[in-house]
Amino acid sequence: MASSFGFLGIVDVVTKDGDIVTICGDAPTAGEIAYDSDQRRIGPIRRIFGPVERPYVTITNEKPVSAIRKGDEIYLKRGTSNGKDKRGNRRN
Repeated sequence: MASSFGFLGIVDVVTKDGDIVTICGDAPTAGEIAYDSDQRRIGPIRRIFGPVERPYVTITNEKPVSAIRKGDEIYLKRGTSNGKDKRGNRRN
């Protein structure tokens, strides 16, 4: 299965430490890797908070602080598990 990128949300705040707060449509899983619009890795999702209908996420920025700005689009890579879950390699 080929991986594709799915829209996560729009950058709302970039903190002084370089962390990114994004408003999302759907809640992702903590630890998923976020990407910019050019499909370059930004960093992992560290925290999910706020209302269930429109959650916020904090992304640990691995890029220089100036590389990401408020209003930028953030994406997640989808379909990378090849149909296996955490227990996919265990025997019954």
